[in-house]
Amino acid sequence: MAMTDMGWLSSSPLLLRGAVSVAQSPNLQKKGEERRGLGSCVSSCSAICGRTRDGVGNMQALEFLSLIVVDYTTSITLLQELGSLTKLRTLGLEWRISTVHKDKDAYFDNFLSALNKLGSSSLQYLTIVSPWSLDFLFDFWSSPPPHLLKELGIKGWYLSKIPVWMTSLTNLTYLDIEVKVRQETLQILGDFPALQFAKLCSNVAAPEERCLVVSNNGFRCLEKLSFVGWVNMMFEEGAMPVLETLEFQIIANEAQTACGFVPPDLGVRHLLALRNLVVNVHCEGASLEEVEAVEAAIRIATSMLPNHPTPDLRRFLDSEM
Repeated sequence: MAMTDMGWLSSSPLLLRGAVSVAQSPNLQKKGEERRGLGSCVSSCSAICGRTRDGVGNMQALEFLSLIVVDYTTSITLLQELGSLTKLRTLGLEWRISTVHKDKDAYFDNFLSALNKLGSSSLQYLTIVSPWSLDFLFDFWSSPPPHLLKELGIKGWYLSKIPVWMTSLTNLTYLDIEVKVRQETLQILGDFPALQFAKLCSNVAAPEERCLVVSNNGFRCLEKLSFVGWVNMMFEEGAMPVLETLEFQIIANEAQTACGFVPPDLGVRHLLALRNLVVNVHCEGASLEEVEAVEAAIRIATSMLPNHPTPDLRRFLDSEM
């Protein structure tokens, strides 16, 4: 669906940018009547962007909202109306209510209520961005889980863990999330039955947690993985059997000791479907010999794979060797 930037219109706390298939509102059809939403004039528009006052709940046929900003100027009424959009399939939202906001509980409760209603209706694609922790939200959003959800993005702040309800997302194919990735996190994600694409960004782990092991009993459908974080990752035989594209990092001076003296390629040789590989080699504290040994091991491993991918080896902090 083509998107056309029409500029930001002023006047409201709810920032809305999206595409509307049909957005008919009975109280907006008479000429000269005050326009409280986007109105019936957008019933055939493929794109729209702007700001709106209370009244978004009147657009019952709305299917796509690509950006809503919720901050201290947003009315509680707007969050309540958001939950009434039962045909909404795509929602992108930026959450700017901090945990010290005086009315945070009212915002949290109404936002949770809206998400629960959307999740039990038509919601399939959800992205939430926030400069503050969203653990409060995902710890309590559990009744019922959004059963139709196919794509989920959580950006801006690391979740402390994967919420239990996420394991019920049997239709989830795409996950882009910032979370504290530890071994148990990887095991939970590996059990997602339909996951095809995963982009994981993790914070720094303690030294004893700097090796993640991908076993042969998870990620059976995963085709693309991007993992960013100060953690090594090793792959057991039979791991990720259909993985075609991989980006991950190796901490050159820790890989062997952190992962228990595994093969220097960290098991890349076991990724038999691999076609594209990017390895970010962290050089800080390593010797040139250690870095070159890691790179050579990766090249040898990929040369033996069925698709013979050419690894893209990228050195980081090489001035700190």
